[in-house]
Amino acid sequence: MVGRKVHPVFLVLALFIACVSFAFGEEPPPHTITVTGDAEVKVTPDQAILSLGVETYDMTQGIAKKQNDDAMKKIIATAKEKGIAAKDIQTDYISIEPLTSSNGNERLFLGYRVRNSLRLTINDMSKLEDIYSSALDAGANVVQGVEFLTTELRKHRDEARGRAVKAAKEKAEALAKELGLGIGKARTILEGTSPYSYNNYNWRTPRQVAVGGNLDEYLSGLTMSPGVISVTASITVTFDLL
Repeated sequence: MVGRKVHPVFLVLALFIACVSFAFGEEPPPHTITVTGDAEVKVTPDQAILSLGVETYDMTQGIAKKQNDDAMKKIIATAKEKGIAAKDIQTDYISIEPLTSSNGNERLFLGYRVRNSLRLTINDMSKLEDIYSSALDAGANVVQGVEFLTTELRKHRDEARGRAVKAAKEKAEALAKELGLGIGKARTILEGTSPYSYNNYNWRTPRQVAVGGNLDEYLSGLTMSPGVISVTASITVTFDLL
């Protein structure tokens, strides 16, 4: 309020706090610089997850399901013969649905479609193409894709973090130098969101390929090349400016 007088007690208290701060050498907050360092580690994958399945059609639900079950059993048996452990063979989903089509005001029943999908974890990369081809021969007619992974993700993430911290420090030093300054201790360290990424190869349903081209030619020309996995890290650090 304009014209309001300050009580002498508050003036004395303010002077006392100022004197104590000066006496104990309280320093003003430091000048800082905040930078982000990014790093990427390229890794050769040592594991793959192959997602494939079977689609069957028939006017009778029981027949469509039996055809699907028979094909899936054959695929699983083939996978085990190729050295894939039972724990590395997982059913992804299964569905049974009636198919219909409209013809004017009339609804036509086309039969039943049964879908079943598997995920095969392959720990010997040298067997990947052989297992894929054998699964197709055993009856797989839908392939969703393959994910290439590493079983040493923790180690590679730690390496990426270390490189990111180093990159952040080097960036801070370079920026400070341009201003004729240096950097001191780190005040804060924050890890950003840096997802693990991998090469993901997807294939069309062999039935779709057959409609638009030669299925045998497509399959014979398919070669899987896993390439490399990218493991990244992003670290934000605040340093004192000197």
